[in-house]
Amino acid sequence: MWQYQADNIISRFSDGSYFLGVQKKISLACGDTIAMWSSVDSLVIKVLTGILQQQLQPFLSKRCYHLKGHKGLKGAVLDVITHCPKYNFSCKTDVKSYYASIDHYVLMTRLHDYIKDWRVNRLCYAVFKPNSGMGRAVPGDKKGNTQGVFPVAVAGGVLFK
Repeated sequence: MWQYQADNIISRFSDGSYFLGVQKKISLACGDTIAMWSSVDSLVIKVLTGILQQQLQPFLSKRCYHLKGHKGLKGAVLDVITHCPKYNFSCKTDVKSYYASIDHYVLMTRLHDYIKDWRVNRLCYAVFKPNSGMGRAVPGDKKGNTQGVFPVAVAGGVLFK
């Protein structure tokens, strides 16, 4: 059963006929509402993230420690310790809010400069598109939903300067 589904997903991804489904609305006990992709969509988004990172690798800063192969948290901490004596002040930032504030139209325009595969661009748009987090477009909203797609937002977001 799984092999058939895997082959079907790969085939649809490869020929450009895979479309992300609508995110499922989940109400939490605390009263918050979140949106979740289906398990298959999450898998496709993970593959998409890997494709983006591979194709963008030559253009990504080595200081983007959150990306695979960029030394991770250890590398970031060592870099801070190494450079700390040179500075009197430091600044902590909220990266999650940063990615949520990106104008995704501008991000997609920049990605088109680096990614020429229409299938990848179409899926990126579907992930980044402005929506309410419940699969519905929000007219006039230029900032898309990055909840649940953080790896893709990060891989693409490093181009947003």
